[in-house]
Amino acid sequence: MNKFKIAIFSFAIVAIAAVSATVAHAAIKMAPAEQYNPQVNSADFTTVIDNPYFSLPIGKMMVYEAKTKDGVERIEILIPGWTRTVAGVETLVFWDRVYLNDELVEDTRDYIAQHKQTGDVWYFGEHVDNYENGNIKDHDGAWLTGVDGAKAGIWAFANPQVGDEYRNEYLKGQAEDESKVVSVNESASVPFGDFKSCIKTLDGTPLETAKAYKVYCKEVGGTVLEIGMPNYPKESEQKSVELVEVDKSGARDMAEVPAAYAREGVVGPSARPTSESVTCQASRGATIQMPTTYLYIEHNTTAGDTGVHGMFDSSTFAELCVYDPSGKQILAIKPQNQLGKLTMAGIFFESREPPHEDVSVEEHLRNFPEGKYAIRGVTYDGIGYYGAATFTHNIPKPPKMIFPKEMVDEADIKSQIITPKNVVIKWQPVNETIFGKPVTIKAYEVIVRSLLPDDPHGFSHDNFDVHMPSSATNLKIPDEFWKPKTPYEFEVLAIEESGNQTIVSGFFETSGKTGSLSKGLFGEDEDDDGQENGDEKEDDKLGLIVSGLIGLAFGFGVLLQKFVLGRHNPKV
Repeated sequence: MNKFKIAIFSFAIVAIAAVSATVAHAAIKMAPAEQYNPQVNSADFTTVIDNPYFSLPIGKMMVYEAKTKDGVERIEILIPGWTRTVAGVETLVFWDRVYLNDELVEDTRDYIAQHKQTGDVWYFGEHVDNYENGNIKDHDGAWLTGVDGAKAGIWAFANPQVGDEYRNEYLKGQAEDESKVVSVNESASVPFGDFKSCIKTLDGTPLETAKAYKVYCKEVGGTVLEIGMPNYPKESEQKSVELVEVDKSGARDMAEVPAAYAREGVVGPSARPTSESVTCQASRGATIQMPTTYLYIEHNTTAGDTGVHGMFDSSTFAELCVYDPSGKQILAIKPQNQLGKLTMAGIFFESREPPHEDVSVEEHLRNFPEGKYAIRGVTYDGIGYYGAATFTHNIPKPPKMIFPKEMVDEADIKSQIITPKNVVIKWQPVNETIFGKPVTIKAYEVIVRSLLPDDPHGFSHDNFDVHMPSSATNLKIPDEFWKPKTPYEFEVLAIEESGNQTIVSGFFETSGKTGSLSKGLFGEDEDDDGQENGDEKEDDKLGLIVSGLIGLAFGFGVLLQKFVLGRHNPKV
């Protein structure tokens, strides 16, 4: 098979069950072709590819370029979230397109899956379209496990060691690529960057003399360099294929599977619904991008619980589906009857937030892996929506409250009585996650709400809600907001750049006084609750001093008047 393959061919098919992904092993030698018979159990595989040397989050794109005697070759790799079942195994599509001077010359769909226990990536076949003058010329190089005796090979080893030998594929006389690990401490410099501690393999096939060195690095999760040698070992004739771009944003995530690929058995996330009634498949070919797609974690340290929130907004949708990075549907929405006729324009949801003793933060993170969550929808007139929400595990630490104090139980509210005047909410800034890693805070949110509704339905709670810049550490609440003798709840949220937010909260009650400081000659304070409202303590001291000075001045004036009048009128 003579083609450039952007892959990590660094795994040994022999005795894989005996090799741990984390424990060094002796170099594995490749079994002879006539003895090669890998055993495949479909339940052992997943389409979640997170091998350290070959990670494929949905939407990832990698671009390579090479200068050849015929011009500039450009290779575009995309992980669109499509799958295909091969020999009973659900595989992920690795979409590989090669252009020569901007003209498509090869379009390949490689089918791969990761072993759940070892983390090793297996290769189950490929469909190849070779082009000439804009038309498909042939399908040379195509093969599928289980067809005509073809057998799966290995694409990426989770723990490669120098000397490992392995088969990437096997179809006698047609697909016999092999690899050998020659270094696990390789360095490479390519247009995309400089890399160290990479693995290097020597790849070839007994069907040809051509070989290639390939370098794979963890920072990229894939190939960064290939040095091809058409007449190996005559290394003077070389072709270097270099990494020039990596995009993990998910912007290239594909909404629809082209009809030709669908006929091969390739399906997209929207074609693999969990819900039988909500498929999110458009009846019309056009697709538009959904403008608002958010999926994030809300972590409440005061209450001791965590949940997942989402917000999706568009001009209209009749169906909405959300898929995790493996393509599994986790949300399906379809309004019914009269609401179905109107359709919907947006939705915000909050998951249940079980206490940490029931579901720990770590369990939440295992259930919701980081990556791109594909969003699919259908408008009222059958046009498809697509989008992606980036989900991270960067959970900020909670803001440490200065005033008022954090409070877990509302029953303790009487221990925090404040005067409804000059109330300043204060907190310390947040600069790391709950796991101690640096974090970028984009905003703080301060919420104060009355616990007494003004109507029996509870929709008229007095509520003060302000988003503050990341530099803020305090907020003065307008005096006009407060009511006397009223219980309130407050929250301060630290919001991380991906949207994850951590809450600290508490309760307090306002006193029945107005906080006036002008009663009596020396300014006795009418508020006898003994509390302090942020900056109010200093204000109270200043008020008492000023009032005292005024009183002293008045008394001194009276004495002086008596003294003067006494001198001029001894009878007084």
